[in-house]
Amino acid sequence: MDNAPQNKLQLFVEKLRYHLNSVKAPIAENGYLDLGKSKVITEELLHTDNSFPYNPLAEAYQLIVVALNERNLDKVKLGVNEILKTYLKIISDDNQETVTHEFIERIKLIFRFSLLQSFPYSNFLWLYICRSVQTVATYLLEKSYTSACKIFLEYIADMGKTAAKEGLRTDILQHFLVMFEISASEKGFEDLAGEAKNHRHNLET
Repeated sequence: MDNAPQNKLQLFVEKLRYHLNSVKAPIAENGYLDLGKSKVITEELLHTDNSFPYNPLAEAYQLIVVALNERNLDKVKLGVNEILKTYLKIISDDNQETVTHEFIERIKLIFRFSLLQSFPYSNFLWLYICRSVQTVATYLLEKSYTSACKIFLEYIADMGKTAAKEGLRTDILQHFLVMFEISASEKGFEDLAGEAKNHRHNLET
């Protein structure tokens, strides 16, 4: 058995989980001074910044980018799945807005990257994302993470508009928005139901 072939997909998921299991909210850069995120800096900070950036979510994302460049649809789908599962594991009432932006922006970037001509499976990946977001949104709604739901819908609707421009089907996404609208209304979240309705109408026009 020593010469048995390695399970490459398993190894890929193990690498993803190595980083994603380290994700904590809020996601920090390991003390690294990032001028794009720091509002105020001092000379002392500049001279004492000896740390190196480590963002476990970004590291996992880089592995998925490599898979995109390799045109490996299976790995990319697994990457999307692992990112979304990690998102649902760490979301809470207190961090729901921050982590939703952090995680779903990565999904959006993966989708945008997949639209490059070098990746020939964008339609398959898009359909997988559409199916996955239904599961995620249902969970968020069940947990009453209303702020996360609002942000999540905005990202998904934006991806839907991009998909439509690229000639990708959006019927699955539109159906999801209909069902989400109904579910949100039944739970008494009329504002969320209205958001879903508006996003659906914008996709249809």
